[in-house]
Amino acid sequence: IEEIELTRRLLLALGWTEFMLNPSDRPDVDVAVGGRSIGVEVTVFHADEGLRRGGSVLRATEEKTARQSDGGSYAVWGIIDAVPGLTTRIRDKVAIAAEYDRRRFTELWLLVVAQFPKPGAVASTFALSTALNASSLNQHLHELLSGSVFDQAYIHLSLEQTIYAWTHSGGWRLVKGSPPVPGGSEFWFKDVLHNPEWLRDPEGKARAEAQKV
Repeated sequence: IEEIELTRRLLLALGWTEFMLNPSDRPDVDVAVGGRSIGVEVTVFHADEGLRRGGSVLRATEEKTARQSDGGSYAVWGIIDAVPGLTTRIRDKVAIAAEYDRRRFTELWLLVVAQFPKPGAVASTFALSTALNASSLNQHLHELLSGSVFDQAYIHLSLEQTIYAWTHSGGWRLVKGSPPVPGGSEFWFKDVLHNPEWLRDPEGKARAEAQKV
């Protein structure tokens, strides 16, 4: 259900209106659109993954902090450089997808979701849009994806509605959102994502309440 919802939000953000989503296995979601079948592998970015440790310590810490807040707001620190975490996530999925049966799908996509809209996750999965750009993504991730089975890849910064897309021929490019501008190096979040209003209005109330300083 979670992977289907994250795929739906990506497609809607890209302006798609006519499609059907079905659960799948290896990859996670089967998108039926215009007579085509697109397999989407969905994964969640963690800012500290790949920094000489297994898994995400930051995510575990944030989940504990969120539980202790008993549904209230909490402040946490994040990591600015998203490249190590992105590289780890994408490398892992490239290796796994090498075993997938491509004959089932017209295309195979990779979706990496950051700024995950879930209590106990938004900060540990946060990638700062002003710290990302197409040039850096191409430098670090283009070759990795070019040797993969994926036809397209997307990085979706959910709260800021910023999307980077990758193809074999075009590399990485910004397809939705504002070009990066210089930003601060420290930020904290007031986590209000327990509010079910986010599910109905992902670009409205909850995004305005998730404050970045």
